Amino acid sequence: MRSPTKSKQTMQYRRVYIPNGTYFFTVNLFERKQPLLIDHIDQLRLSFSQVKLNHPYNPVKHGYVKNPMDWQYSSIHYYITKGILPANWAADLDKNDSFEE
Repeated sequence: MRSPTKSKQTMQYRRVYIPNGTYFFTVNLFERKQPLLIDHIDQLRLSFSQVKLNHPYNPVKHGYVKNPMDWQYSSIHYYITKGILPANWAADLDKNDSFEE
């Protein structure tokens, strides 16, 4: 049984803090068979879509790759395949270039 003082402490769910990092957590209800968490799944999906639209992820800006072509999931592959962008688009980005985000 938990002591009353321990239940008032704030839990630290993130073990490692990385600036601008993300983490995943699972939420469960006390009564697990209650549909409260899935009754409004459409609102959760809409919220997620809005966050992605308003705060796009940029692997070049965040330092994961130097060139957009190096990112497997980049939409640039689609635009190059369709001929909308040249194959060498943004290939010679300078580190001093700034991102206006």
